[in-house]
Amino acid sequence: MGAPIPPLVGIRDSAEHAKRRRTWNRGFNPAAMRQYEPAVYERVLQLLEIIVQRGRVDLGESFGYFALVLFCVAQLKPTLTSP
Repeated sequence: MGAPIPPLVGIRDSAEHAKRRRTWNRGFNPAAMRQYEPAVYERVLQLLEIIVQRGRVDLGESFGYFALVLFCVAQLKPTLTSP
């Protein structure tokens, strides 16, 4: 096993960052983001419902989960419409 690959956000070399980001660009351009809006909106409502049911919120847990869901939406966009 080689050295771990640093996360994209941690790459300081702009050329390397741009090279690795190319893979993600298509999924995060404005047109793609508009396609995700209904699924993201649905997930926000679900997150708020959970917060209300619990009566409290752990921001780290909730937004960590939400970030994961957003990446799933970006990967599975048309097929991810319900939990």
